[in-house]
Amino acid sequence: MRGDCTGQTEMPLTAPAEPVASVEDVRRVVAILTAAKGVEMKAAEIAAAMGLPVTENMKRKVRAIARAARPGILSFPSSQGYKLTDDCTLDEIEVCIAAWDSVIRDATATKMLYQDRRHGRRL
Repeated sequence: MRGDCTGQTEMPLTAPAEPVASVEDVRRVVAILTAAKGVEMKAAEIAAAMGLPVTENMKRKVRAIARAARPGILSFPSSQGYKLTDDCTLDEIEVCIAAWDSVIRDATATKMLYQDRRHGRRL
């Protein structure tokens, strides 16, 4: 891709499709986390417990399932895994909230930089 973003671009203009999480997927992961009795599990461990191959796509699927189960499953950027929110301490929930606040601040700043760049260009 050219540095000035002019002319043809090699960057895809659509994001890859996100994995879809079914109600049954959510039930299975909740059951797995319930059996873990408050122990945080990594995506690979959850995939293996579901009898699925541990691949990057399967890890994306586990993330999609956790998103669909919000707020029942606690997960956040930089967390080491997944845990039922009901099994979390208040401190763990506060860390989760702080992590999402950080992501929101960073995403907002990034968005503003691109908006400024867009407004400074002739389209």
